[in-house]
Amino acid sequence: MSDIKEQSKQTYVGEIFEGYEIDLTPLGTSQVFHLSSTIRQPTSWRGKIYQPFPVLAEGFVEEKNSAPSRINLTVSNVNKTLMQQVAQYDDLVGANVTIWRTYKNFLDGEVDADPNQHFPTRSYVIIQKQLMNESIITFLLSSKMDRPGLRLPRRQILREDLGERSLYAPGVSRLRNF
Repeated sequence: MSDIKEQSKQTYVGEIFEGYEIDLTPLGTSQVFHLSSTIRQPTSWRGKIYQPFPVLAEGFVEEKNSAPSRINLTVSNVNKTLMQQVAQYDDLVGANVTIWRTYKNFLDGEVDADPNQHFPTRSYVIIQKQLMNESIITFLLSSKMDRPGLRLPRRQILREDLGERSLYAPGVSRLRNF
């Protein structure tokens, strides 16, 4: 197979790899965790080693005109991998989470290995730790575009920027002097 679109059209498409990149660099550390619940042993993709780890993301909304999804990301806490970071870095609020999906045959070391063959990435920011106990840690994720206090574009929009037509309600025309 040469690309992900061609492979997706096949009768048997192969196994899916789903990788979670939890990037703590916005919190002032250089730590980035690469986790995947779809593998059984450490696996390389895009030059990064993903560790087998129980991870579950829920709450995706795929409707065209819907609001951005708020995702619940649940990770195992059995071996306390993230527990120290949660305590040290304010519940990881502000950390970036990227979810990558591709077919396993595109992973490093495979016959069709290609780091550019993947489904569209999903990028989120941790906005809240919802639950932490001996078994799991659950975070609430928000789209990077749906963050409190974020203003786009990062400047004031002036009337001149909108043009004449947008200043009036739809269907209402402006009288002109002839």
